Amino acid sequence: MEMKRLEIELAKAQSMNGASAVARERERRMTDLMPSYAVGGDMGLFLVHFERTCERENFAKNTWPQRLLTLLPCEVADIIARMGKEDADDYDRVKASLLKKYRLSAEAFRRKFREIEKAKDESYPEFAYTLKVNLEEWLREEGALGDAEKTLQCFALEQFFRRLPENIRYWVQDRQGVDTITRAAELAEEYVNRRALEGEDVPRREISKYRADKPPRWTKSGRYMPKEGLDSKGSGDEKNKRKEEAPEKRAEGQQKKAFEAKKPIVCYN
Repeated sequence: MEMKRLEIELAKAQSMNGASAVARERERRMTDLMPSYAVGGDMGLFLVHFERTCERENFAKNTWPQRLLTLLPCEVADIIARMGKEDADDYDRVKASLLKKYRLSAEAFRRKFREIEKAKDESYPEFAYTLKVNLEEWLREEGALGDAEKTLQCFALEQFFRRLPENIRYWVQDRQGVDTITRAAELAEEYVNRRALEGEDVPRREISKYRADKPPRWTKSGRYMPKEGLDSKGSGDEKNKRKEEAPEKRAEGQQKKAFEAKKPIVCYN
């Protein structure tokens, strides 16, 4: 009997300790662990911070949606509120909905990774962290994170698309299932062959209008721009020639004005 009583008391103590642990977990507010989301901020980066905080604190994933809500302003929380209960309780679906709302696709993360610049008040470790996060999210959205072959295809496709003429690139990117450079190349060739049958002359490569010794640079807007001293109006030598001719033309114009001023005024009645 005494042994049975001790077992019952031990079970009660364990139950109380478990309830106490749950209560302590609930008392730990997310706002004490990380900053809330600010409207206009980087939603992709914010969600990465949120996920890592939850993982560090060992929070069960089925509690993440409710924890996330405590960090979102009303206008953002409304996005989740409009979801069905089953979807709103699934963190992966909640995240997908937020990324879609903020137009954070794989392409958006790729551009951010390529184009982001270090802020003046940002340390180099912070800048490196932001770069890494955007790279990881790009690969994650492509389903390539942790997969060496898919990662290789992502980088190969990116470079391949950069070297395609714009019309061919858009056509290939609009096709379904273009997840390897081999498939992209087949579609690009198909585009050229189709246009050839229709009598169109389609270049197989981007034709640059800039000099070979002055290679163009790739800008954030995705356009080719000439190096310094070379633009669409002419080469650097032509610009220098125009500069040399400018003073002579100005002097000639001033002489003409002086001559016109000396002419006698003739009145006609």
